[in-house]
Amino acid sequence: MLPSISVIVCTKSRPDELSLCLKALLKQQYAAMEIVVIDILPEDTGTQVLMRNRFPGCRYVSGPELGLAGARNLGIAESYGDILSFIDDGSRPLTGWSRAVAQSFAENPRLGCCTGPVLPMEFKTRAQRLLAERGGFSKGFARVVFGRNSHAPTEAYPVQSWKFGAGANMSFRRSALLRVGGFDASIRAEEDLEIFFRVVRTDFELLYEPRAIVFHRYPRTYKELRRTLHLWGHGYISALLKIAEIDPLYRRKALSEASSWFWAFQLRDRLCGGFTGKRRRFPPGLVLAEVSGGARAMVEYMLSRPRKRGEESLLTPRFFSPFIRLLRRWT
Repeated sequence: MLPSISVIVCTKSRPDELSLCLKALLKQQYAAMEIVVIDILPEDTGTQVLMRNRFPGCRYVSGPELGLAGARNLGIAESYGDILSFIDDGSRPLTGWSRAVAQSFAENPRLGCCTGPVLPMEFKTRAQRLLAERGGFSKGFARVVFGRNSHAPTEAYPVQSWKFGAGANMSFRRSALLRVGGFDASIRAEEDLEIFFRVVRTDFELLYEPRAIVFHRYPRTYKELRRTLHLWGHGYISALLKIAEIDPLYRRKALSEASSWFWAFQLRDRLCGGFTGKRRRFPPGLVLAEVSGGARAMVEYMLSRPRKRGEESLLTPRFFSPFIRLLRRWT
């Protein structure tokens, strides 16, 4: 028997995009499914009017003054499904998406989270092509199970959680999501990456299911793309610092990954072309947008956690030691 699903869509003053998303969800033809819309900006009545006039069968919940993580937590409390699926209001699930998700959980009782491909809805602008060149949201079409012991570990596993999937297409077993504590509202963007880590860390398995396909509209303008990359950088470094703070077992890995993200991935490989010319340089303005997001996360972390006398900060000179080692290797 397949489980019931609650699809939670958090939205902020985008009724046109939301309408297309809900139409795609209503085509899923999965009987045991409810749709819950969390309105982060109810002062703009456009979403409420849309829901009342065109989608009365979907549940509307007002969530004023909540960030995305807080809105998702509200969706958990307001829904009833055994499986909690989260997609963006700018996403369009492919027909069969919900059934692929449900079957994945039904087949594996240890499965705590299921993600899937997030494919571009269009390639009309240079900004959209650049995001695809950056890697976009999708992680390919291979079916992969991630777990503490069921996946070949790498040096950065499992803190390099961007490899697990994307928040625009993620589903959780309700019991697993409640056990790990829901979403961390202190992380302002990319909180999905931090919760992916917690799911795997808590001995649940995470599945990347290529049949569970969602289409997503990439940013159309350069300004929108800069903002997206800035949030990516901010969210990823925030997640790594949170892991380092709360999990002594993975502290060294998380800080090493944060350091490598700044110095090796962003500055060496993407901004400077790897110093060898073999890697294609990414537009400097976009690299700096993402790096500035990560730097802002570090500053916010240090300002938000005043130390007691004698207590050592996570961001000691050791944080920068990988950069020094890389410089010695290259020179």
